[in-house]
Amino acid sequence: MKVALGRYLPGNSIIHKMDARIKLLANILFIVLFFLANNFIIQGFILLPLIIAFIISTRKPLFLLKMLIMPIIIGFFMLIINMFILETDAAMKFLENAGVEPWKYTEWLNLIWPNINSPKLNYVILITTCSIIIRIYGIILSMTLFTLSTQPILITKALDFYFYPLKWLKIPIHIFTMIISIAFRFVPTLVDEASRIFKSQASRGVDFKNGSFKTKTKALIVLIVPLFVSSFAKADDLSNAMETRGYNPYGKRTSYRIWKFTWFDSISLIFTVSFIVLMFLLIYNPNNIFHFPNWWYEARCVFE
Repeated sequence: MKVALGRYLPGNSIIHKMDARIKLLANILFIVLFFLANNFIIQGFILLPLIIAFIISTRKPLFLLKMLIMPIIIGFFMLIINMFILETDAAMKFLENAGVEPWKYTEWLNLIWPNINSPKLNYVILITTCSIIIRIYGIILSMTLFTLSTQPILITKALDFYFYPLKWLKIPIHIFTMIISIAFRFVPTLVDEASRIFKSQASRGVDFKNGSFKTKTKALIVLIVPLFVSSFAKADDLSNAMETRGYNPYGKRTSYRIWKFTWFDSISLIFTVSFIVLMFLLIYNPNNIFHFPNWWYEARCVFE
């Protein structure tokens, strides 16, 4: 089975055996950590357990490289945008005051970019773009790992567990969790459908690669319109199937699954929380409890 975001990959690894509630909590906190991480070394620390867990659960390490394609493409466009709109004077001054010499890392840019200031391309812009690529890659990896190792029904129950306090406000949380679960379930289905339509249209002579921008736009419309029609048809079929089976979103629901914390879940929770707390301490370093060497500060990717 192919590895894809939203597709469950059956397995018997320790990641599959972890409680879905722990995995959902860890997934959210890891995404928050990627946004807060202000150092490439910290980003590497956050990525490392995700990479190890992905290899353990899928045994497909090459797919880690495949997932890099999308972040690199987004990073390339972000680099171009940053070159025109990002103000870096304050950041460059911050680095100089901190004892970091940013220009010594970008001397090679003069060889490939003679007029380096118009549009500007410097150390801060490159570092910011690389940081964005790593964050996007980490978020994609974290979400993919969560969905491929957790059954959709368990994702729904985990969301139900964390949304439970909203029941006191008379909010129908089951409807929201069901919508999220169905959305996760339809992601790989729509990807497969888009691939099938792409191949069908290409066999009919539609050229998606060559031609002017206008020609490519028309070819893209030929792909998007059937995909939307197919999506609405599948959604209509799903609603009819749920209705014929007597599904009532406002009815009182019961569950035949009883979740109990085992010793393995307790160890997993302790390890996850300890790791995340350590990463928060490394990011904020309250009261300077850690004394980092100079090379640690030179690996910064967020400048204040």
